Amino acid sequence: MKYLLLTTITTVLLLGCGEVEPLAPSVESEPAEAVAESPPPESKPDYSGTYLATIQSPGGGATIEIKLKPDNTFVGIKSDEKDNQLTGKLTVEGNLLVFSGVFAGGDEGAIKINKTTLKLIELSSQGRIAPLGQFAPGGAYFKKQ
Repeated sequence: MKYLLLTTITTVLLLGCGEVEPLAPSVESEPAEAVAESPPPESKPDYSGTYLATIQSPGGGATIEIKLKPDNTFVGIKSDEKDNQLTGKLTVEGNLLVFSGVFAGGDEGAIKINKTTLKLIELSSQGRIAPLGQFAPGGAYFKKQ
């Protein structure tokens, strides 16, 4: 009995004298947080190029040619008025490509076309809108070259 008592006391003393090490926190794998990816930068469509349309004019058929540069500046030339070019800048307004600028004579003008169908919507000069029904009863469409 003495032997058992001595062994128990010795064991308690040895355990009590040792340094207590804190238990390491258990390493649990936490689910990784989803990293929000930023959407790719929105790129603007490139409308640059040459657009051609044929319309009827009082002197017969005429071609409208628009040469659009990548910086959205353009030169518009009507085949029966080559000395009266329209120069300016393209803006996009909803579903319309609006080529607005100034003619060689100083008058303001604009050409509006549907950006999807390339249908001629409006021609204007000096604040007046051309009657497209007379020039293009079935509609006039540009073709991109």
